[in-house]
Amino acid sequence: MRTLVCGCLVAWLAVGAAGCKAGRAEVRDERLAHLDFRQVVADAKDKVFPAVVYVKCLQESHELGRKISQEISASGVIISPTGEVLTNWHVVERAVEVRCLLYDGRAMEAAVVGSDKDTDLALIQLKIPADSPPRGEAAGPPRRPRGDGISLGFHGYFTN
Repeated sequence: MRTLVCGCLVAWLAVGAAGCKAGRAEVRDERLAHLDFRQVVADAKDKVFPAVVYVKCLQESHELGRKISQEISASGVIISPTGEVLTNWHVVERAVEVRCLLYDGRAMEAAVVGSDKDTDLALIQLKIPADSPPRGEAAGPPRRPRGDGISLGFHGYFTN
């Protein structure tokens, strides 16, 4: 009896899903035919770019008795209204100074709150003047399947 019920349920789901998929495909194809790709990209940029931050760090290390300074720049994403920024661990590793440039042109100092080498993620906190909160903010935690990787923008290296 249990096998019969399970078999009927699977058959019912398969038939229903096939019908739904066909209907969704037709609607999707119709919507895609009317999309202007340039407008889609422009709309996405307008929503996302205000949350993107240019991060520049001064890293120092002592090797062979010499102090070596290196500037590294990358990107980050504002994830809260209080100015928390998600970036990469390798960007803030050995950082003695962190500066950020916001989308609207404001420059701010930042402090490393925490980092995780295994996931290559770091959290930095913008030092925001009380009268000047960040304008961009991510909509919340990304809805990504477990195990998907994250890459945050371009990473450029400059040596002094």
